[in-house]
Amino acid sequence: MIKTKLVAALGLVLCLAACESIDPVEQSPTLSNHQIPSVSEINAAIGRVIADGEAFNWNKQSDKIIYGALMASDQVLTIKYHPYGSTNSTADFNPSNAEWSQAREKILVDLLNFSTENQILMPEKYVMKITSFMPFMDIKVTDPRVLSFLRKHELVAGTDIENYDQLLKDKNAEVIRLNEYLEDPCGTGVGYETGDCETVGGGGGGSAIVQCTGAPLSTKVEAGDLNVGCGNADPGWVSSLDYSMIPSGTGTGQSAKSWVLNNINMTDYAWTRGNAGAGVWVALIDTGISPEQCKLSATGDFSGGGSVSTRRIEKYGTYDYTSEDDCGHGTNMAGLIAAPRNEDGMPVGAAYNCNLISIRGNEDAWINTSYQKDKVANAIKMAANDSRVKIISMSMGSTFWNLKVETAIKEAYSKGKLIFVAAGSSPDDIDLGLLGSLDLSETHNWVYFPSTMDEVVSVTGRKGGAGNNPCNYCHYGPEVDFSVVMQRSFATDNDRVVPTLAFYGDNMTYSGGSSAATAITAGAAAVIWGAHPNESREQILQRMINSAENQDHSNPNFGYGNYNVDVAIR
Repeated sequence: MIKTKLVAALGLVLCLAACESIDPVEQSPTLSNHQIPSVSEINAAIGRVIADGEAFNWNKQSDKIIYGALMASDQVLTIKYHPYGSTNSTADFNPSNAEWSQAREKILVDLLNFSTENQILMPEKYVMKITSFMPFMDIKVTDPRVLSFLRKHELVAGTDIENYDQLLKDKNAEVIRLNEYLEDPCGTGVGYETGDCETVGGGGGGSAIVQCTGAPLSTKVEAGDLNVGCGNADPGWVSSLDYSMIPSGTGTGQSAKSWVLNNINMTDYAWTRGNAGAGVWVALIDTGISPEQCKLSATGDFSGGGSVSTRRIEKYGTYDYTSEDDCGHGTNMAGLIAAPRNEDGMPVGAAYNCNLISIRGNEDAWINTSYQKDKVANAIKMAANDSRVKIISMSMGSTFWNLKVETAIKEAYSKGKLIFVAAGSSPDDIDLGLLGSLDLSETHNWVYFPSTMDEVVSVTGRKGGAGNNPCNYCHYGPEVDFSVVMQRSFATDNDRVVPTLAFYGDNMTYSGGSSAATAITAGAAAVIWGAHPNESREQILQRMINSAENQDHSNPNFGYGNYNVDVAIR
């Protein structure tokens, strides 16, 4: 739930000598093998946190737990850094800016000095990656004293492990691991093989920490593929009981209006009053959009039929640098948010007049590798930096808290974006834990990161009919803010969820879970904002709260509960 953020000044004194060493921290003796936590012990610690309804955050763990996880995985520690006197805001981050580059270089020089003074043998290649779009770098850690030093350094704002769960899953598989490359270390927009890069220190100017030669990376970097949320966008049978036909707005033909839009009371008055979101820009962070779905094409039907001719759709990609969806999840979500009101009987989006920016940040709905976390964070940052964007919709997540994604979301929040995030959905046939005996698909009373963050609005799905039940696979808990009834409650055929656009052509399909609930809610917010364009994010959110079942956020599973668009817009 969005709360007022308190920003504390760090009160650090500016140091003019960027390469001057600092006093060593208190030394930790090297851990013997029997002192290093086993994988089962680490997983038990993770399980206890998740059982308490929280996402697991490495930054909150002890050095001992983190060192054990490093030894069990790839030994790569992600660190977030900041310059002297920083308030920990990254909105002004620039990798070539002297303050940021000097901070980065000082950490590395201090690390070398500390290692020399304490006779610690450093790996030949210890700077594994420097992130170009945010203040992060990956350091290979093979000694617990190095871990302790880095975590206590005055210019280190936090630490993370990004590949633990995936590397356990893939430890016996042939995968390309992310500790084998540097992403854009020289600020050129490309990555290089680590064998072509060399760490250099000193200089004082901070402009040269890594020196690269050789050819850029040309291969796709992968570490396994869960395909969570994929495969549901193929055309399929959709019951005529799950939509009603409405005029297209052109005088000919009809569009299909989902039963779920009726359920959130998206009335003709609400659509007319909010002009169906006209003028409002929504950014969708997902798996992209299928180029075969003409209803979501700038040169196709997106601005045709009863939708305004001036609306726009833009498509970008950070993951694999393509905007094209090969999963189906993003196409589903885009349809639920913004599908046009055409004449051919296809499902209409909640905000069929809004402008849509689709950014492919991942290959599926599960953020589980370092590469994926980088790309999702970069996608969020793109949306944060786009002054047109008012709303961000993100129907993906993870059991693990991630500093890069957290940083990007906080930056987007600081720029006034209203951010909707799915609480999570876990089909029973997919092991989302990836941690051996830790089976996370059996329980749903916890929510994914980043829906655990205060800066986002967490949304989940509910089942229709009597009772107060989540949808079959939907996660829930005290972090949830809103819910949407999006699954039929029939004893048979309860797989009927929300009609939306299929992967290609004039076809429809079903989409469900907290993902669909989140996309619909983002579209609903666009309609409300379209009716009140001069109001702030907080005012739009308050309108939704005032229309909801529990205005005091009192439901332990669904927060404010179901909202009412017609009431919110008046």
